[in-house]
Amino acid sequence: MSMKNKGECSTCQQNKLALETSKTLESVEMNNNPIKLLFNLGSTAVDVMTEYSRRGLLVADEKKVNMRMELCSGCKMFEKESTRCKLCGCFMNLKIRLVSSTCPVGKW
Repeated sequence: MSMKNKGECSTCQQNKLALETSKTLESVEMNNNPIKLLFNLGSTAVDVMTEYSRRGLLVADEKKVNMRMELCSGCKMFEKESTRCKLCGCFMNLKIRLVSSTCPVGKW
């Protein structure tokens, strides 16, 4: 089992492990449980605040932000209306701006 990367929430880690094992995005289960999503968002917020307390708020440059959003927009796990990831529940228009954040399936 791989270790948790900085900026990677527990749901992202679980989905990445499932993807590494199965090698197909179709086999990664969408996170539709509102309680799990709420817990995941809280966990991600704690991770972000921990990183912030260590290094300050590091914001990605516009080139990286645009590249990340382009990748997310083309992913079938991306909800265009809410700009949320169906796997981790994160609001991607915010997550893509944090240097230490990662995609739950390893696209960025």
